[in-house]
Amino acid sequence: MLRAGSLAITVFGDCISQHGGSVWMGSLIQVLEKFGLNARQVRTAVSRLSQNDWLQSERIGRRSYYRLSAAGEQDYNKASRQIYSSGEPSWDKSWTILICKKEDFFAYEEFVRQLKWLGFGVLVNGAFAHPRTDTAALKNLIQEFKAARYVTHWQASLKDDLIPKKLVKSAWELDKVSIGYNSFIQDFSSLSNSIPNPGDLTPEDSFIFRILLIHEYRRILLKVADLPHEILPRAWPGHLAITITGALYRQLSENSLEYIQEQFVHYEGEFSRPSRGFFKRFGGL
Repeated sequence: MLRAGSLAITVFGDCISQHGGSVWMGSLIQVLEKFGLNARQVRTAVSRLSQNDWLQSERIGRRSYYRLSAAGEQDYNKASRQIYSSGEPSWDKSWTILICKKEDFFAYEEFVRQLKWLGFGVLVNGAFAHPRTDTAALKNLIQEFKAARYVTHWQASLKDDLIPKKLVKSAWELDKVSIGYNSFIQDFSSLSNSIPNPGDLTPEDSFIFRILLIHEYRRILLKVADLPHEILPRAWPGHLAITITGALYRQLSENSLEYIQEQFVHYEGEFSRPSRGFFKRFGGL
């Protein structure tokens, strides 16, 4: 079963953010019911996302409207660059190494969880590495947890072309990620082959398939999104996954817009056409 909070983040990021950013709770509930969620589950999920500063609310008359918060939008923008990219930026072979002291650090477990969300891999207990660190995000995380006295971090570079692939495999649990990618490829290749003409799908089905596609792809990709191809195993399934995702997203996008514009409501009425940025996803829709 889909987790309501995670699915709501996908819908806000993939869809609502591209149509003005704000949505009426009533229409959000009606749409998420298509994924097997009831009103109570949606309200609870949105409430928790608001408490965790992912969403912010505004009340106009008797209706409540929600949008990504400033922090949520910042996180979404980073994820969006990774999810919808058609290429990969170059890598200068530099690493950020971080050591975190566990003793007396009451928030250690949550800090480590957030480090992993930023893309850090676990070298050994208390030692972490990242090949493409978002230095601003790392600085904010250390400040948020008041962790400066527990953390030491520095930049390092490889002196030759020797890539510690065995270490990378363990640090980012690439075997598990590979299994997830292969399952994704099998499921969505079958879906792509079953719809030779996307125009034959209803707008509602196109929207549902689009959201499920990005939801599953995001769930796997963001575990290893910052890893350069130089340190990944040969025949890495993520390369095929992005090809399938981009092709299927292009097939579904235009038809899904009709459903989005009819079903979602913000404070000015029905959703309009998406932003120009939407049509640049995956190298151009």
